[in-house]
Amino acid sequence: MDHEVIPTDYVVLRKDRIGGRRPAGGVLLAVLPHLQPRRQKQLETSAEAIWAAITVSNLRFLIASVYRAPNSTAEQNDELLRSFSLAAEQQHNYDACFVMGEFNLDIDWSAEPPLPRAIPAEKFIDAFDNLAFFQLIKNPTRTTATSEKTIDLFLCDTPNLVSSSEVIAGVSDHDALLAELRVDSRRPTPLPAMLPNWRRAPWPKLNDQLAEEMQAVLQINNLNDAWTAWKTTLVGCVSDEPAAVASKFQESFKQNFSPPEADYPFLRRVPSQEEKLSEWRITESDVDNLLHVLDAKSATGPDGVPAVLLKRCAKTLCPSLAHIFNLSLRACDLPADWKCAAVTPIPKDGEKIDLRNYRPISITSLDGKLLEKHVRNQLAGFLDTNKALPDNQHGFRERQSCKTMLLRTLDSWTAAIDKNSGGHVHAIFLDWAKAFDKVPHQRLLSKLQHHGIDGAALEWLKNFLVGRSQFVRFGGARSEPCVVSSGVVQGSVLGPLLFNVYVSDLPAVVKTNLVQYADDCTIFREVTSQDDVDELQEDLALIDIWCVNNGMQLNAKKCVAMDLSRARQPWLPQYMIGGAVLEYVSTQRLLGVHIARDLRWNHHVDVQRKKAAQTLGFAARNLQGCTQRVKRMAYLTLVKPKLFYGTPAWHPWTKTNTEKMARTQNKALHFIHGRHVPPPEKQNMLSVPAQLAYNDLLFFKKSLCGLTEYNAMARITEGRVHRGDDPLHPRLQQPPARTELGQNAFDYRIVAEWNAAPPAIKDCTAAQFPAVCKAYVSAIY
Repeated sequence: MDHEVIPTDYVVLRKDRIGGRRPAGGVLLAVLPHLQPRRQKQLETSAEAIWAAITVSNLRFLIASVYRAPNSTAEQNDELLRSFSLAAEQQHNYDACFVMGEFNLDIDWSAEPPLPRAIPAEKFIDAFDNLAFFQLIKNPTRTTATSEKTIDLFLCDTPNLVSSSEVIAGVSDHDALLAELRVDSRRPTPLPAMLPNWRRAPWPKLNDQLAEEMQAVLQINNLNDAWTAWKTTLVGCVSDEPAAVASKFQESFKQNFSPPEADYPFLRRVPSQEEKLSEWRITESDVDNLLHVLDAKSATGPDGVPAVLLKRCAKTLCPSLAHIFNLSLRACDLPADWKCAAVTPIPKDGEKIDLRNYRPISITSLDGKLLEKHVRNQLAGFLDTNKALPDNQHGFRERQSCKTMLLRTLDSWTAAIDKNSGGHVHAIFLDWAKAFDKVPHQRLLSKLQHHGIDGAALEWLKNFLVGRSQFVRFGGARSEPCVVSSGVVQGSVLGPLLFNVYVSDLPAVVKTNLVQYADDCTIFREVTSQDDVDELQEDLALIDIWCVNNGMQLNAKKCVAMDLSRARQPWLPQYMIGGAVLEYVSTQRLLGVHIARDLRWNHHVDVQRKKAAQTLGFAARNLQGCTQRVKRMAYLTLVKPKLFYGTPAWHPWTKTNTEKMARTQNKALHFIHGRHVPPPEKQNMLSVPAQLAYNDLLFFKKSLCGLTEYNAMARITEGRVHRGDDPLHPRLQQPPARTELGQNAFDYRIVAEWNAAPPAIKDCTAAQFPAVCKAYVSAIY
């Protein structure tokens, strides 16, 4: 009977409906035999869901066909949810999981995240999240004269394997679903790579040989000749540089550069202070320290000098390398190898087919990076001493980070809205187009000179910037090299600091609040009248003019506005950049944290929990049979950062959000320990509340010790000492807070956490604090 409808070359797996008013109904799967279908009855319950495992080339898939009646009882819903729960326990054994069927759930799939309109739908959303499912059907699948509903779903945990999913005309009152997967008939076999076996290298003999041959380098006083001789001697024992390039990427990245006619020095820039930095200095001791902290696993640059060779032969190479570095600094020049970059395209958000949605990350010479690091440290120290960089620049600076920027920004917004629950803060999130690649060299040098960089120091930086070249490695091909006419190298050591110098005069242009993390820039203002709106618009116009004068360009399509408020009615005046009207958004990603306009964290928790569940599933599928130690390490390095990144700048607040995070962590505990999870005291892992409290206390301690550039006591005061209080540790007084928003801000909640901590916690050093604090929060949460 199966093959009266389905072709005979399919294997049919059926689950017929039992009972009912008429003998009909059920679900089935029809699978080609070469996919080796195997029914998974252990995942099935009394619900109408049939599961099977198939093999496509070397990939193992778990698939299911499901039907849920519109009038399903609570017991029937529970049976179907139990089937999904059983599948979740086995999900790690498969490369992907796909489910298709009629669910009849009242859910708005166009919302992000999907919006359930009834209790059963809410339970199924949680079940889908637990499996890290994406629902790829957004169009209606059942259309009547009065309604359009999406009740037929296609769920999967690996959407990158799906090339298309669409609704097509069906043969009943439902439309049909069609999905195509990116699966080849055979899994491609990677070509073997020839790599040196460093473990078997004769290090003592190699060092003796290098010590003898490098003596000749010490006698060469021409920079390029010395470098060529040094490199030829060193890399003679290793293979040639790899060949991996893509010419199309090279052409795309070349379009990012500013045209030569746009690069001219600023005129009449008066130096900001009398103190000058006129030369760079380096000693053998400095080089030895640089080699000592070098990561032996760092990527090899285009010159072919591997990090492990530099690391293991550091003592031998130190004199000759210091000699070459000093030749470079005295001649204000760099070897050509140090100015050549191998570019790796890294995908950003957006379509992967569009070459413009890739970021060029450069891999440069490790030797050149060592000298860059030394110059960077001297330049950063000089700029910090003379306060050349603005306080609101948090990117790539000592004692500043994403956390400090997020905390300052979010605390400012929270304080403004908490003070006036109907108030509004308008934030504009700016997006520069290819900012690092467009920096004009002559204008950057003018700004460096303005800040006191002069003489040989400025000349060396000039030669570091100009005359550079790059080629692209991608997919086993290598492009022809091209000249880099503008920009600071992404992936270099000096590049981010030089970019910070270039944009350091931007905050002085505006009157409103401006925060930066390198090229991430946000301006905001508390708006109480039209005058505030006009001033914010005026600042946008001034920033646009600054961009024109400095050879930069704002991507108006990606610049967005947000009305941060708890008011019932939004205030959405029109803001413009370069003639383009900015779009208002209800959520926006800022340095990896999803900001909602009401400053609640439900959306962020949902997004990060789903990412964590996906990563956990990936780890579980690939670490079968590994030890608990390896699995725990995978959780701590791959999954946990997705859950807790950005805390204490944000906090889940509600019991619901905390429980969502806890469910993901509980799933991780089963991944690590299997079915028998040990009691909390033996898990060697902080609970979610304990981890949140630990992150709060650790950041506060760092702030008090000056290890981070954040004044945690700005709104906190010392309260009165009451009878029974420790006079050496007066209780802190919480800042004013009118609403739950203010009461959940970092500078409010940390007061209770710090006051409750024992003196031993408060008195220990910053180095001792992490271990002592971890033991403390483990005991109380």
